[in-house]
Amino acid sequence: MDEHELQDKDQEDRPEIDRAPLRDILINALHEDTIVWDSQFISMVKQDHGWLLHFKNGKSFYADLVIAADGANSKIRPYLTDIKPIYSGVTIVEGNIYEAEKNTPKLWEITKGGKVFALGNGQSIILSAKGEGSLSFYTGCKVPENWGQESGIDFNNKQQVFEWFKVAFSS
Repeated sequence: MDEHELQDKDQEDRPEIDRAPLRDILINALHEDTIVWDSQFISMVKQDHGWLLHFKNGKSFYADLVIAADGANSKIRPYLTDIKPIYSGVTIVEGNIYEAEKNTPKLWEITKGGKVFALGNGQSIILSAKGEGSLSFYTGCKVPENWGQESGIDFNNKQQVFEWFKVAFSS
């Protein structure tokens, strides 16, 4: 879609979908047993017009198409390119607020069903409304590459993350 060619730039014309519903649509369009679940990928070898994938449980499966959706450090990446990911200097802390209209009504209202970006002081905060009523948030900070491991923050502890956030984003 090219928004520059639209006469009436109406938000309703934007073809957006949350990841989870898109995932469900794609999965439901496949034949049963197309996806191999609960199998840890080990390696793959080019075979015919596709790939033979090997898994930790000893099973192997042929696929004419392999989709890697496991991030920058993908186990599939080395089969596609020699280019290694590099740290950009920015670390993102991500979270979700479920039932956002009830739990954080002011933030829910600010997004108006879309996204809000706040940038400044080498930091960013992004709020993104999801179709099922949650808000995803992303904070970006310029910190050393190993900050996540060395910060002392237990990212499973909401209170510790909140205390860090109040200090880091106070200005």
